[in-house]
Amino acid sequence: MQKFIILAAFIAASCSHAPTRSDGDDIALASPPIQLSTQDPTPVASFGGLADLIAEAHRSHPGLAAKQAGWMATKAKIKQVQGYPDPSIGIGGFISPLETRNGPVVARIGINQRLPWPRELDAKEDGATAQAAVAWTQWQSMSLQIQEQLQIAWWELAFLHQARELVEKTLQLVITSEESLHAQLEVGRSNLPEVIRMEIERAKLEDRLRNYQDQMIPLRFEIRSLIGMVGDEALWPKPVLNPTQDSIHADDLPFSPPAGHPELLEFDYSLIAARAQLDLAQTNGWPEVMLGLEWTLIGDGPASAPDAGQDALAASIQFSLPLHQNRYEASRREAQQRINQFTLARRNRLLGLSTKLSKALYQYRDARRRIALYRDQLGSKTDRGFDAALSALETGNASFESLLATLRLLLEFQVASARAEADSRQALARIERLSGFAHSPQATPIVPSTPKSPPVAEESLEENE
Repeated sequence: MQKFIILAAFIAASCSHAPTRSDGDDIALASPPIQLSTQDPTPVASFGGLADLIAEAHRSHPGLAAKQAGWMATKAKIKQVQGYPDPSIGIGGFISPLETRNGPVVARIGINQRLPWPRELDAKEDGATAQAAVAWTQWQSMSLQIQEQLQIAWWELAFLHQARELVEKTLQLVITSEESLHAQLEVGRSNLPEVIRMEIERAKLEDRLRNYQDQMIPLRFEIRSLIGMVGDEALWPKPVLNPTQDSIHADDLPFSPPAGHPELLEFDYSLIAARAQLDLAQTNGWPEVMLGLEWTLIGDGPASAPDAGQDALAASIQFSLPLHQNRYEASRREAQQRINQFTLARRNRLLGLSTKLSKALYQYRDARRRIALYRDQLGSKTDRGFDAALSALETGNASFESLLATLRLLLEFQVASARAEADSRQALARIERLSGFAHSPQATPIVPSTPKSPPVAEESLEENE
């Protein structure tokens, strides 16, 4: 009976999980506060503006949902690498009973348990957790990209709406002037060249109007795809460029990407995974330890034997012989080169983000300068010039040609002002992505906690040799 108790205790110890790490160096991944959406998307007509569209994109975009599912699947791997390997048990019998002095050997029951090195368990858990963190950063990076694309498409659509309205107003003035010239031509107070020039101007404006309307169609499709819908119904609220909205001074915008940007964190956590792989490659070159217990069942033996019929219990320990060290050395070199790869890749990504952010800041400053030029300076002067030309035409001191030139100039300045306003909003959208700003924090799960010793991606390559 005592042997049964010892064997049961060994099996229970073999099946138990590894002890919980207390060094505090593990990377904890919190469960997300949201679930994948399985409901039908919200009808577009219920959206109140750009903020609602961004929230819907974070909730319903299929690509984002796929990234979230990938993160959750990768996070599930953490539990798979925790704890000891499963023990193995074997049962054997003798076709021809083996006779001993205590009696015949009837059967043998054995159990074996491989004991991984503590460093091996830690490396596997760190690697799996870091890989889950990498999947999380990829999810967040895609979220920022979709947010940027949606804002750029929205403000481009707003520009086209405003430009179309400006062209429609100008076209109405040209049509009125054309009708007036036709009436004057009939009584001999006008000439045919003036009428033809006005007809040409009308045709150009009508073509420009159709061009703006055609450009809206793919933008509506793009917005619908970004919020996880299909179709071409123009049911969203009309985007408006509000020139009275307070602008952000360029000096108040970030000049460099933050260290917590998802695209940089991806390489930081990849670096942690590579270091864990290096630790694992080192432990693979160590001997494996296997503990075993074997219970031998003895049948009834001679009565004269002192231990007749008494079973035997044997303990064993086995070590593997890692003879092929060249294979383990190649694995260590691979892990070291992975560390170098992610170190250099992070530097390259940081340079790329910094360059794009610098370009976006220039685009924002340039757009604000154009707004000040076309709206605040040239626009008001052109308005006064048009009023003066119209008054001169009514008194007979100017021709329709001068009025048409002034009207054309006024339209170009107004469209250029709207273009500059849209460009400033689009530049801000790029700056938000490059600085890691998310419009929908409620759709963002808790960030994976960083280890106590954060990865230093700027370390020299010599340290990894």
